[in-house]
Amino acid sequence: MNYPSNSLGLKWDLVLDAFKFCVEADNRPYTRRGILSRVNSFFDPLGLIAPTTIQGRLLLRKVSSTEDWDSPLPKDLSDEWEHWVESLQDLNTLKVPWTYSPVPIYDASCKDIHVFSDASEKAIGTVAYIRTFDDDGNPHLGFIFGKSRLAPTQGHNILRLKLCAAVLAVEVAESIVQHLNANVSNNGDSTRMSQTVKRVSVSLQYLLSGLMSRQTRTLPI
Repeated sequence: MNYPSNSLGLKWDLVLDAFKFCVEADNRPYTRRGILSRVNSFFDPLGLIAPTTIQGRLLLRKVSSTEDWDSPLPKDLSDEWEHWVESLQDLNTLKVPWTYSPVPIYDASCKDIHVFSDASEKAIGTVAYIRTFDDDGNPHLGFIFGKSRLAPTQGHNILRLKLCAAVLAVEVAESIVQHLNANVSNNGDSTRMSQTVKRVSVSLQYLLSGLMSRQTRTLPI
């Protein structure tokens, strides 16, 4: 039989050599306290399920300013919460390989890191992948890291949020470059920010100038 082992708070499938999640049925009450408990129950340091957990955090934000800790959720929020909880069962089928690539990173004939970033009015996020090539020229793609954050509720337009996502992507890239010797390609909106400089305010131009300078040092374009 295959008995998963715990590693870094995640399940590790010893046979497939992959991370996996085991999500059990949720019996927490449909209250603000129950939502907080459920959202914080996931330990995901690599951002493997960031697109899923960010939805729970968005719902928690909705109830944080209107509901008491132990008051039942209104019908509309209760339905939304129930739908999200049911969707968590799909995580039981998720398996992410433990290694970045079947080819050892330092033995690959070529390796590139690709960082994507984007933003909406609700959240910002970034994700990094590594692409390696073996001696026969066959490509292999591996997940490295993902990160998401709730967008501020006010005082920001979509351009500002995309700038924040670009900064987050550069921070992730800098961290990866410190540990892996590979070329980095940024595929987010930050690579096109220089085209928007005339559309932003003076304060944003200072932020953009610093971002592009930082990006040039980290991401060869």
